[in-house]
Amino acid sequence: MFRANAILDCSTCTQMRSGSDILNRVRPSSRSFTWVLPLGRFRTALLACLALAGAAWKAGTASSAASETSDTLSRSEVPDSLERLQLAFFRDGVLYTVRADGSQMRRVAEVEGAYNAPHWSPDGTQFLVRVESTNESGEVVAGLIVSVPIDGGPIVNLSAVSGSAADGNPNWSPNGEQIVFDGRRGDDRYQNIYVMNADGSQPVRLTDDTREGQYPAWSPDGTMIAYTVVDPQSFDFDVWVMDSDGANARNVSNSPADDNWATWSPDSDQLAFFSTRQPNDDSDGRVWVVNIDGSDPHPVSAGGMGEPDWSPDGNWIAVNCGLNPSRVCAVSSHGTRSVLLPIDNAAFPNWKR
Repeated sequence: MFRANAILDCSTCTQMRSGSDILNRVRPSSRSFTWVLPLGRFRTALLACLALAGAAWKAGTASSAASETSDTLSRSEVPDSLERLQLAFFRDGVLYTVRADGSQMRRVAEVEGAYNAPHWSPDGTQFLVRVESTNESGEVVAGLIVSVPIDGGPIVNLSAVSGSAADGNPNWSPNGEQIVFDGRRGDDRYQNIYVMNADGSQPVRLTDDTREGQYPAWSPDGTMIAYTVVDPQSFDFDVWVMDSDGANARNVSNSPADDNWATWSPDSDQLAFFSTRQPNDDSDGRVWVVNIDGSDPHPVSAGGMGEPDWSPDGNWIAVNCGLNPSRVCAVSSHGTRSVLLPIDNAAFPNWKR
């Protein structure tokens, strides 16, 4: 059974209902985000929208908005341990790479309909991106996974090989030979977690189709996959972990709050994720870190920061931290400092591994 859709315009954070059933619609722009998606995902989109809006206010009032876990955001000082790390991001539908200090910015390619972080391949030669296909009325009718070469070569539609038009949120295996993603195909009731070969062939479902799975992330040691589970009754969001073959699935975040967007520490021992569990956070959540056995959950960022990505050296977590224009921050993985990077109008940051 499919749920009705909702439309979210993040420039106003208003909701309108639609009777159609088109999965995973997201349209980023430099000024606002318009998201059209099943109601199970509307809550996630609303959280992200309000988080970004909250972060924009905090960034704009940095002189008086120091948090209990981090210093006041600063654009002027990028630590030595951070400045040489490389990021990929989107700006107005164009994929860029840049050093964290803002230098060596490089335009890679325009990716029409791009949504989601550009996930850098382990060998550094290409990116995985979710794109959306629209009809003549501008409605999104398909979610596709494409690979984008860093040298600007032809973009390859991997979903055309895998045989689906409802795919999203791809992520590489550590050896670059496989891709994990969320998708819905055949008789699936919900969005599930799948793996396929790097060329898009041989997709295999890992989850059991009893609840929605989204935002998968492969552990650096290759043995586990973290992902978000949406309860079909309560629409509660939790971060789960399973073995890379789909076995031994377990709830790691296990909170009545909304937990989403997990990213791995380089040693595969911890996860960082977005959560609204802090008292009085409501939808203006923050980044938390937890051990993979579920122990020692603790916040490491101010409120209004989402879509985390853990750096390969283990010291920093990149996050979206602003709206109008969107901005990128780096949060210390120990929660001791936040740095507003000198990269304006940037969305969905992802580190080079």
